[in-house]
Amino acid sequence: MREDADQHRQFSQMLQTMRDLEIELTTAIEHGDAIEQQLVELNEQLRHEIRQREEVERQLHAVLDIVNQQKSDLEILVESLAEHGDEVDQRWMARYDDIEQLTRQDGLTRIGNRRDFDEYLAQTIALCRREGKPLSLIFCDIDFFKRYNDRYGHWEGDAALVKVAQALKDICQRPCDKAMRYGGEEFAVILPYTDLPGAEKIALALQQNIMAKNIPHAASPFGVVTLSIGIATLAAHHGLSAQQLVEQADDHLYAAKNQGRNRVMSDTRVEGAHHE
Repeated sequence: MREDADQHRQFSQMLQTMRDLEIELTTAIEHGDAIEQQLVELNEQLRHEIRQREEVERQLHAVLDIVNQQKSDLEILVESLAEHGDEVDQRWMARYDDIEQLTRQDGLTRIGNRRDFDEYLAQTIALCRREGKPLSLIFCDIDFFKRYNDRYGHWEGDAALVKVAQALKDICQRPCDKAMRYGGEEFAVILPYTDLPGAEKIALALQQNIMAKNIPHAASPFGVVTLSIGIATLAAHHGLSAQQLVEQADDHLYAAKNQGRNRVMSDTRVEGAHHE
């Protein structure tokens, strides 16, 4: 009896197991397509991720190649600079000097500008004082220049400024003599190691040189372009500052203009050949 009961229980368990397998088989058959589709999608997603990773790796290698090339170029540049550093420094210094020179040059007349005037006057005053030598300053102004521009136009006015600037350059016989455009139609000449008689002689020569150019000026009573000139001299024993020297030269210039123009004025009142 006990054996029959055991056999019956085992048979029932086997029968239940068969039923469970049938259910699982039926479920697998019913959902097999969905599972297969999920597997296909997962496989495609995996392939996409692999392709993305390969693209990222390719881009990374490209960046590394560029970095390595730039590193190589930089190493070559550093080696070249090490070998030719002095030459490079000289070229840059020459370039800097050219730019610095341009900042001190009047764009129209190509002579020194106001900045150049201020710095050079301060330097030469200090030098002449240290050496116990005189220094003279010439200020000159084109007579009736506004009338000239009104009559002939600004293009011709600019041309006249260039001619006057060239005349000033021509009277600067020594490297230390320097002509500058002070502003507008007003010019200056700095003459280190030059006393008042020497400066007066140079100023008269400049005045005559301008008149000899015969630049027509129908709006002037002189008929040609002329200059009014003022001179100031810093003697070795004088303690004048640069500003005081400029003021003296400017005062003499305006005295020349007020007394008829086309003349040279200084402490000794030297007049031009065409004064009234």
